[in-house]
Amino acid sequence: MPQSAKPEPELPGRFITPIAFGTILQPLNSSMIAVALVGIRSHFDAGTSVTWLVSALHLATAVAAPAMGRIADVLGPRRTSLAGLVLVGITSVAAPFAPNIAALVVCRVLIGIGTAAHPVRPARLVGPDRLRRGEEMPRV
Repeated sequence: MPQSAKPEPELPGRFITPIAFGTILQPLNSSMIAVALVGIRSHFDAGTSVTWLVSALHLATAVAAPAMGRIADVLGPRRTSLAGLVLVGITSVAAPFAPNIAALVVCRVLIGIGTAAHPVRPARLVGPDRLRRGEEMPRV
């Protein structure tokens, strides 16, 4: 009779929602702006500078992500993640009131920094620390 395999460790259900939410933030922020670019360009008479709305988000996220990992090491992944969510929330509320394209680009940069902070927590929950301790990666 074959020996029964060890059961795979499972990811607790309470972690699935924050991980899913963090995973969807960046693509959602990227795709939402795409449908509004033409309207924003005409409203602000922005011309080609409207492309900075897309580029600023991605550049800010790419630059901020490594820094967020270090900040999470110092302050903890939960605080870092929650601060990122708060930053995204506040900036998302302020963005519709931007008086010009430059202010809107600044809002997009802040949203990019906030979205860079969120994946830190899920990565720490299921990531390298578990591997260092010799634990298996959890299955979703």
